[in-house]
Amino acid sequence: DRFFETSGYTMQISHEFMDTNRVFTPAYLDELAALYHTKYSDQKLAAIICSDDHAFNFLIKAGRDLFGRTPTVFCGVNHFEPEIINHRPEFTGVLETLDIQSTLNIALMLHPEATRLVVIADQTLVGKDKKMLFFEAARNLSRSMEIDLLDNHTMAQVQSYVERLSSSDIAVWLHFTEDSAGQFYSCHQSAEMISSHSAVPLYSFWDFHMGHGIIGGLLTSGFLQGQTAAS
Repeated sequence: DRFFETSGYTMQISHEFMDTNRVFTPAYLDELAALYHTKYSDQKLAAIICSDDHAFNFLIKAGRDLFGRTPTVFCGVNHFEPEIINHRPEFTGVLETLDIQSTLNIALMLHPEATRLVVIADQTLVGKDKKMLFFEAARNLSRSMEIDLLDNHTMAQVQSYVERLSSSDIAVWLHFTEDSAGQFYSCHQSAEMISSHSAVPLYSFWDFHMGHGIIGGLLTSGFLQGQTAAS
């Protein structure tokens, strides 16, 4: 929106939040499709911007039925194969690439005594995706590390665990927005609540955590993803 406001163009923007971190079932997606059909069937859209893999995959499947061949720009997409948009010339976009390996190697350099990575994640679909990417990157670290995965815990349990960490540990926020008790947290809340209890610095891979408790890393910028898509 910030880019559009300074673009010189006059436009009306509608926002739709799919909230697929909380609910991601076929029935729910069908209900979203029915809702969007009701809202937009009599409107002529100039373009669609979608953010993240779930929204992208939803539009690949249902976009033409809902919006015809409306130009669609995606951003924040991690899992992408070029053939996905074969014969879909209305799609173009920006891929989100996480350099997990480089961030971890920076952490290992700054903490030469560390022997264990404590990885904080959850059981959401996004969390599962990020765990897959993490373990792929961990195969090529600059030195061998033990990995302790916390991915089925309450927030209180995670906080209690990180309080007991030592100089032999590196804490990593991978994705933790829903705990095992079903409690939801924003990315900012989660990082702040964990880092405030952690006995060691907390690393992450996204710039939206800066100022919310992490020490840093080679960070992917969600803002630049959106800005590029808008451009």
